[in-house]
Amino acid sequence: MPSFNIVLACVAVAAARCLDFSTIKSAVEPWLPSTDSHSTHTIQARAPCDPLPSGSGPVALIDTPAMFSSNTLVHLPAQIATTPTLYTRQFVDQSASVNAAGYLGYVLLASYDTANCSAQCNAITGCNAFNIYHERDPLQEPGAACINPASTTNIKCAFWSGGSSAVNTANNVNNGQFRFSFQVLIAGSNGYTRIGS
Repeated sequence: MPSFNIVLACVAVAAARCLDFSTIKSAVEPWLPSTDSHSTHTIQARAPCDPLPSGSGPVALIDTPAMFSSNTLVHLPAQIATTPTLYTRQFVDQSASVNAAGYLGYVLLASYDTANCSAQCNAITGCNAFNIYHERDPLQEPGAACINPASTTNIKCAFWSGGSSAVNTANNVNNGQFRFSFQVLIAGSNGYTRIGS
């Protein structure tokens, strides 16, 4: 069970790298592009310092980019992840996510679950590859009054068409960005392509 493994991993590492269980939410909202060509969505801009949703991934007790990058709990799930049936693993435990043509959207996951990610890919027309990773994101919309807010960790499952021409080490180049002084980072990034795609 994932929570049991995380507790064992937490016990095995220094306290500064342990999971802060108070930051975990039990469910996360998915995001996928609409398949209804007639639907419209109103997008409301976030104001600086507006709160953002908490992710379900591990957050280092010392909240810095360096501690996120070195946190065993964002690397271990990627290292021990199973390759889903009918898929081939293209890369494992990288510090970047895929940036390529054929992007089909993403969902936020409650746990680092390659079987769940592949099942969701299989349900999307044209999806034959996915990238699962931890992303360090802000808990507030960065702005002049909150240039470096506290972080959260989202577990993202991004969907791709194009198979191994999209999800491969050459396209695994998105290593984050700065939003004011807040550094968005990627860790524990694994890429998978459906066999024969």
